[in-house]
Amino acid sequence: MSNASVFLISTLFDLYLMVVILRLWLQLVRADFYNPASQFIVKATHPIVGPLRRIIPSVGNFDTATFVLALLVAALKFVTLVMLFGSGMHQSGIYYPAGVFNRSERNPLADVLDPDYPRDPQLGIAGTKSY
Repeated sequence: MSNASVFLISTLFDLYLMVVILRLWLQLVRADFYNPASQFIVKATHPIVGPLRRIIPSVGNFDTATFVLALLVAALKFVTLVMLFGSGMHQSGIYYPAGVFNRSERNPLADVLDPDYPRDPQLGIAGTKSY
């Protein structure tokens, strides 16, 4: 699979995560839920938040079920990327998708993790710097 697949999967998870976080924010500020945008956010997240609310109660004004859903979506994104693209162990002990620290080819994830790493601008590949 290519970097385009990583981008597409990450984008889908990030978009849904943004909707879940927006729902949490809207509830915290007591926004008007008759607004069409608010109604969309509630309708997009209610199929999962509804059953979670039966298990996880709210604490005051804070909707813990929505917060737990946000954590689950972020964790599921990570697990999905690891399962689809392989896994490895970084020296810090954190699992990462395969190729994240691969400096032998152009890898946008490596740029995010270490943007100061020297690259050959003509080839688009990593330099020979070793850590």
